[in-house]
Amino acid sequence: TLFRSGYGLQTGEINTVIYNTHAKRAFPVMLVESVPWYLRLYVHTLTITTKGKENKPSYIHYQPAKDRLHPHLLEMLIQLPASSATKITIQFERALLKWTEYPPDRKS
Repeated sequence: TLFRSGYGLQTGEINTVIYNTHAKRAFPVMLVESVPWYLRLYVHTLTITTKGKENKPSYIHYQPAKDRLHPHLLEMLIQLPASSATKITIQFERALLKWTEYPPDRKS
């Protein structure tokens, strides 16, 4: 499950929840997030929690975005314990767009 939270137009948070419904087996998961360039990620705010405890990824790769060229790329290898929900959160700030970059209004 992936959703954005926050209020206002300037800042927010991206939340991802991954469920492991297997009763006895833990699974390694490679999470790949591609985030648009106009959301400036605060990588130092990245948190991964499982059952209320911090879950450190065994591998992490982050490639920052280039404005108007390519998105952020975040890859992590996370171990999901049996019967658990893992929540990944990262905060962001929206970049200012040129007036021509805004999507058109929908037709009335």
